[in-house]
Amino acid sequence: MTELPSQWHLCPMESGSKNPGSILGKDWPSKCSNDPDVIATWPQGCNIGVLLGSRSGIIDLEFDSEQGEMLVESWMEDCGHPTTPTYRSAKSTHRLFQWDEKFSLEGAKFGMMGVEFRFGCNTAQSVIPPSVHESGAHYEWIIPPWECEPIPLPDLIYKQFLNLKSTSEKKTAKAVVVDPRYTSGDSLLTKARNHIEQTHSWESILSADGWKFCRNRGDAQDWWRPGKTKGSISATVNFGGSKTLRVFTTSADPLKPESSYDKFAYLCCTRFNDDPVKAAFGLVPEDVLGRKQPVAVDLSKLLGSDVDPPDTAEFMEAMIPQEGLIRGVYEFYRTVSQFPSPVMGIATALSFCGTIFGRRIRSQTDLRTNDYNVVMAPTGSGKEACETTVLKLFAATGYDLSHPPDVQSGNGLLATVAEKPCGIWVCDEFGKTLEAMLDKRANAYLKQIGTHLLKMYGKAGTTYGGAAHSAGAKNRITQPHLCLLGLTTPKVFSSITADQVDDGLFGRLAFFVCQDRPKMVISQQEPPSEWLVGQIKKWIEWCPTSQGLLGDTPSPQMLSMSPESFERWQKHSEKIRERMDSEGELRAGVWCRVAARTMKLAMIHRAARLRDDPATTEWALIHIEKPDIEWAIVMSNFLARTSCNLLLDGVADLQQHQAQERILAALKVRPEISQRDIARSHQKITTAQFMAAAKALEESGMIVVDVIKPTTGGRGKVVYKKPETIA
Repeated sequence: MTELPSQWHLCPMESGSKNPGSILGKDWPSKCSNDPDVIATWPQGCNIGVLLGSRSGIIDLEFDSEQGEMLVESWMEDCGHPTTPTYRSAKSTHRLFQWDEKFSLEGAKFGMMGVEFRFGCNTAQSVIPPSVHESGAHYEWIIPPWECEPIPLPDLIYKQFLNLKSTSEKKTAKAVVVDPRYTSGDSLLTKARNHIEQTHSWESILSADGWKFCRNRGDAQDWWRPGKTKGSISATVNFGGSKTLRVFTTSADPLKPESSYDKFAYLCCTRFNDDPVKAAFGLVPEDVLGRKQPVAVDLSKLLGSDVDPPDTAEFMEAMIPQEGLIRGVYEFYRTVSQFPSPVMGIATALSFCGTIFGRRIRSQTDLRTNDYNVVMAPTGSGKEACETTVLKLFAATGYDLSHPPDVQSGNGLLATVAEKPCGIWVCDEFGKTLEAMLDKRANAYLKQIGTHLLKMYGKAGTTYGGAAHSAGAKNRITQPHLCLLGLTTPKVFSSITADQVDDGLFGRLAFFVCQDRPKMVISQQEPPSEWLVGQIKKWIEWCPTSQGLLGDTPSPQMLSMSPESFERWQKHSEKIRERMDSEGELRAGVWCRVAARTMKLAMIHRAARLRDDPATTEWALIHIEKPDIEWAIVMSNFLARTSCNLLLDGVADLQQHQAQERILAALKVRPEISQRDIARSHQKITTAQFMAAAKALEESGMIVVDVIKPTTGGRGKVVYKKPETIA
């Protein structure tokens, strides 16, 4: 070793080993030495490596395949076989060349097509003679370094390196693209990305953040991260011709190493806390996006009975998520409809998403995403666009989860659901069907539709027994997942009575009311985006099942709530129960469905935000989060208020009228009566119905409702009094 160049920094290794830390430990590069006294202390017969980079002043060119050997030999021949220190290892020939500062821009090594350029950059070494390979083969000098000095790497070989690097970058750019969270989705992100691409340059973006330009390399530009002015490059613009920034460094947080960013993705990650929607509105004018920034909805306006609810169209527009599948379906609906309405659009999106999530996910309470949504809009409002949207999306995916629109009987409905257990029934003129289902004098076959709708609603997680005939039971369905999108006019409520509402089906219907005819908007008919079609196909093609005695059965993945979300849902459910205690039976029948609908909507909202393939998603790590449950609470409360208002305006509550008569009759013969006593006397009327009737009488000034709290604590005693009995 005394004959080796004095500037070479050497590293001892155990005999037969290539591990530079086998003797010096983890911090081996700093412990490499060219001091003879230090080297003399190393074990006799140990392997020796030379540190590559500026400290030793050399790099290593080798090969690890026949193709690599042919390439290196042809390059050396083209250069006239220049003389430079060369040695033979067990499987390769190593040529040592002089270090050049331009190599500091590269990584420690680069390999392709069997050729390896080992620049080292003071972090890597090459084992040299007289070391021994683990196979027993000896490393041997062909041209020893004491006979000649390392020469500069020939320009021809350096150009070949740059060509190989460019080819490698193109392959990597195709394989590792910008994260889909920045590039996929609806038109909002597309418009934002296109605008940023046209109005911003990489130079202006990176320079503003303190990045330093390093060099031009063909069509690519190499940059150093903020705070760095030399050494290996930190990122490359137009990496592999992709127009993106490829980040290599681990010290440019929040950017991730070995990741690609387009301009919009970079700005989103570094300046908007990785929120694409916030970035879109923060970087691009609203007139370019074609969408207003969402305004937060005040939840108190939906819980308080003394506050007027917001305008339905404005509310629904504010409730449309800014990204994800719900937004994607809604945006496609807007291109389909000549009379686009946020009310009809969000009803369509929720119904569609609830369908494709069916039999695939479930809540921790085993609820599913099936629901019955009814769009009420005047004639000539473009309701047919809802059905067209659903059918076009299914056609684009090659899968059809839609049921026949014209169902004539309960058995017909069962048969179509049995054939297609997960599907959506888009029913035009649903009002007429609803009237027939609720009318006691109507055709029995049509009435059965309502019966089966009512029963299947709660059977999505179990088995529906079907219908029994003289020939036996038919249409037994495992986990029937039926979503309904009914289309009707407000006239349907002109013929509905309280008895019909009280059967339970009405409370399971969510009404989306469009009071005004939307304005005509002629938009260019476009097919759904590739991203939207791709996401829908991923959900439909994912069919989680489990093997049982009867064959494969659906085994939906659990989409559980985070502890914070579950606590919020429980508190909301408790408030709803409290509200039901003071509502009439008709309205209570609506509010009693709110907690379950909240859970269903929260699942849909969370699943619609999923950007990964559901088939490869680790569902144990995915949770319904606080924003999902808050959104669902607001939506379900609004829908409940809407249904209650429809009942108040269009349906006479005969039971409440009877309760009012009983209260007034009791107060004719006495100055006051407790709610408990009058409820015991008339057990067909619930306590909640009496309370609702009493509140209505109190509002009209006919009675006074007093709550007497006991001195020992506990629940107060509710008393109905004549107005003159109050001092």
